[in-house]
Amino acid sequence: AFRRIDKENKYTPMLRFPEALSPPRKIDTGSIRAAIKIKGEAIRQRFKKKGMGMRLANNKAARIK
Repeated sequence: AFRRIDKENKYTPMLRFPEALSPPRKIDTGSIRAAIKIKGEAIRQRFKKKGMGMRLANNKAARIK
């Protein structure tokens, strides 16, 4: 995962985690939790579309998430 930048520092690692550069700050766990919840919802919907029961879909989503 390297991206060409300019000649003198030819390769800089892609900025996957810009937080690593910024000064440390309190991580907002609320938004992370929300994101995980949303991801779980998406997985659950995918299983439901496949014609799975609600309980089975929930369990599989929880396992993946």
